[in-house]
Amino acid sequence: MGELTAVINPQLELMNSLLLTSKYNEITKPIIGYGLMSESNTPYIAAIKEHFLPYADHSVYSLIEQMIPDGFTFSRPVELALSLDDNLKVVRQLSNMCIEYCGGQNRINELLELIKDIGYKVDYMNFYNKHKDFYASYLNELNSKIKPISIVNTIEEFYGKGQRSYNLVLSSLMTGCFGLVFHSKDETGDDVFSVLSINNLHSDIALLLHELAHPFINLLTEKYCSEIEKCSAAYEYLKQYKLHGFKSGYGDWEECVNEHLVRASTIYLLNKLGFYDVAEQNLSNDINSGYRFIPALLQAFDHYENNRDRYKTFDLFYTELIQRFKMNSEGKNL
Repeated sequence: MGELTAVINPQLELMNSLLLTSKYNEITKPIIGYGLMSESNTPYIAAIKEHFLPYADHSVYSLIEQMIPDGFTFSRPVELALSLDDNLKVVRQLSNMCIEYCGGQNRINELLELIKDIGYKVDYMNFYNKHKDFYASYLNELNSKIKPISIVNTIEEFYGKGQRSYNLVLSSLMTGCFGLVFHSKDETGDDVFSVLSINNLHSDIALLLHELAHPFINLLTEKYCSEIEKCSAAYEYLKQYKLHGFKSGYGDWEECVNEHLVRASTIYLLNKLGFYDVAEQNLSNDINSGYRFIPALLQAFDHYENNRDRYKTFDLFYTELIQRFKMNSEGKNL
């Protein structure tokens, strides 16, 4: 069990700086409807744009812009950045999806060489060290909130599983939040990351629990995909309740199950940690957004918690839990 502390990551800041000064938003807006990088004009962002402007013709930009339509969006740049050490060498195992959406290992190697080159030419670490104080107030605010709370202990007790490390990373350059896991090759557990945008710190505890839940739950959904498929009739039923224009969680049935379980567990853990008002607000928002099976899942979590002698881990309860997605002839979950 490790302590959770909010930090900034220079490799992620470099990656996000390149995306920010590329045509990333221009390319992604027609595809997904909005930009994935911040459009704020903070002194830090202004400094980044000014610092990188003389290198606007660097080859790294044309490569990034080629990669974007093939899937180098959302969590892929974040995962690649967080896999790197200070020398921009991959030291954490990338997911197969990340490698695929980056265009393969050779394309990743090419990109990293170009990032190293522009990083050297702009003297990035010197720039980073001069501007990292921009984050001081945000880090202090978030760390003061999470320090008194036993987040890691509560999560590990609930899922019945520990991880090698828990990492909370902030960035002001992106609009999204992400939960990532890097699998280790030994038995020491995985490295779990919750990556938050400072634009979302008004709901930081809920977002933190949400992103930390994904690494625990997504792997189980993948593990029990055949059982998930048996409940797929619920997908069409749920689509009618999806909030118009709200795309999250409905890419496919597996994603819908993941988002239901992650959001339900977030609400459950918020209550366990004493954030009752936040839990109630999340429940209302999630049901309004189309996650209609969350109340049934919360009841199932009560059963799970009251029978931990039988269910030592969330894994052991998972196949029973997903039965809550099965529907009867009247279109109601059982």
